Amino acid sequence: MIAISGGNGFLGKHCKIFCKMNKLEDVVFIDRKNFKDKQIVKKLNSCKYFIHLADINRSNKSLTQINFKTLKYYFDTLKNNKNLKKIIYTSSIHRNLNNDYGRSKRKNEKELKLFCKMKKIDHKIIILGNIFGEFCRPNYNSVVATICNDLIKNKKFDLKKNRKLRLVYAQDAIKYIFKTIKTDSKINSLKYNSISVLNLYKKLLDFKENYFNHSIPNFKNIFDLNLFNTLRSYAFPTKIKLNTKDHIDNRGNLWEVIKAKNKAQIFLSTTKKNKVRGNHFHTKKIERFIVLQGSALIKFRYIFEKKIHKFLVKAKDKQCIDIPTYCTHNLTNNSNKNLLTLFFTNEIYNPHKPDTYYEKV
Repeated sequence: MIAISGGNGFLGKHCKIFCKMNKLEDVVFIDRKNFKDKQIVKKLNSCKYFIHLADINRSNKSLTQINFKTLKYYFDTLKNNKNLKKIIYTSSIHRNLNNDYGRSKRKNEKELKLFCKMKKIDHKIIILGNIFGEFCRPNYNSVVATICNDLIKNKKFDLKKNRKLRLVYAQDAIKYIFKTIKTDSKINSLKYNSISVLNLYKKLLDFKENYFNHSIPNFKNIFDLNLFNTLRSYAFPTKIKLNTKDHIDNRGNLWEVIKAKNKAQIFLSTTKKNKVRGNHFHTKKIERFIVLQGSALIKFRYIFEKKIHKFLVKAKDKQCIDIPTYCTHNLTNNSNKNLLTLFFTNEIYNPHKPDTYYEKV
């Protein structure tokens, strides 16, 4: 069994996604609401591996005291665990800074080493750089999240210092963490992408202009794709209904749905009355659709949340619906005639790598 603290945090959510994608079931996620629950404590006392993600980045009080108090709670709970083999602790590139956060990381690392030596168990301290991805809180610990949020909300981004960033996508960081769980041998280090804050802003601004002009950029690499998906996640749920450009002449109407600067796929489907399509989510795929005939009830739910977002979309609205990553969705024909829907994806469907995971809304 694997126990993970900080289960509802940024990295904790991506851990949940990783476990769902890889069908890892013997995992318990711990958060502020359940950490003293009897069943959770019981599982902590029997787990083989413990991943500590629960440190906080900002507080009006001493981070050193707060973060160590949290870690000590887990030490007190784990000290009698005879099954425990290894503890993984996520530290930060800011650990050497002479501030409260840096000091808190150094203290926790030191205390972790002492605890593991006493318990005669393995430990792994993972130094993480600037992590970005979906679900990251803006104006907190990620400049990527702050820029994305400001751009989507049409706010002015305040560039205080054009420093160099070493960025890593959250799911890549999580894959690395899970690789370290059951291996003591050397594994390849995390791959970071270097970019200045100014160039990051320019790139994301270009992505935003493309996004709201119904154009998918030509991504140079997977880093660009992950940045674009992160940006558009901040448009959910208020700005994923996108008005199309309508061109009218004596022949009739033509409206632009989407254009792609790389390979893409557009397809149509018909759906009978009361039938449902979907109930799945994607992790990389960019998907968008528009109702051409009839009306549909569209439901969305982030895969680790209970709240369901509903949209009634009619053909006469001429609106595209953009599907965020890690957001399960379905489409129901709620009209009396066949529903005709046009779909777009930024890749050609590959049955061997469909990037489609079942999850009922």
